[in-house]
Amino acid sequence: MNKWTLIAAIGTAALGTSWSAQAKVIESGVHGKVTADMFWGSSKIRETRFSDDELPVLSAQIEHDVPYLPNFRIRYTGLDTSRLAHDKFDYTFYYRPLRTENLELDAGFTLTDYRDSRFYDHETDTSIDFDGVIFSWYANALIQVPNSNFAVIGEFDFGETDELKSADLTGGIQYTIAFDSADMVLRGGYRVLDYTFKEVDKKAYGFVDGWFAGVQVAF
Repeated sequence: MNKWTLIAAIGTAALGTSWSAQAKVIESGVHGKVTADMFWGSSKIRETRFSDDELPVLSAQIEHDVPYLPNFRIRYTGLDTSRLAHDKFDYTFYYRPLRTENLELDAGFTLTDYRDSRFYDHETDTSIDFDGVIFSWYANALIQVPNSNFAVIGEFDFGETDELKSADLTGGIQYTIAFDSADMVLRGGYRVLDYTFKEVDKKAYGFVDGWFAGVQVAF
């Protein structure tokens, strides 16, 4: 299954589940978000730039007011370049320790499931896959620009095992358009995927960075 078929299937399922559940959960303080981004990434292995890719990114999340129970988000990122590729599923469990009029902070952890992965290191002529699940610490922040619909956003994931060290960083800006039943959020910024494949070499790293743009529906 290619990444476009996969993201269409995930999107259909996520949207269908979220919108069908909306009427049932909104009165109990449960809220949802569905986000679709396009990430224009440029790959780099060690110090050499290689191919670019258009990465589809889709996520769905549920937030609630139940004490001690974490909120949840699932996110898919598809990558397919000549030397670095994967289907990346992030399962994030997080709390909301800070909520003010102009500042939001989330903190928790992510279980990242890498599938159909490959990494080719041209210096050692080594090709590996890194399929598996890695634990990462997670943080997300939003700073609202006073008296406007603009906000600055940032997100951070970092994890490490004996074979792999990874970081996923996002920074950007968003603009919210409010409707009666839901909010539409236009967003864009810069994202970085950073990997070190320690089973190959401590200097064998892969890097994908570039601009992204997308839309989110929050209800």
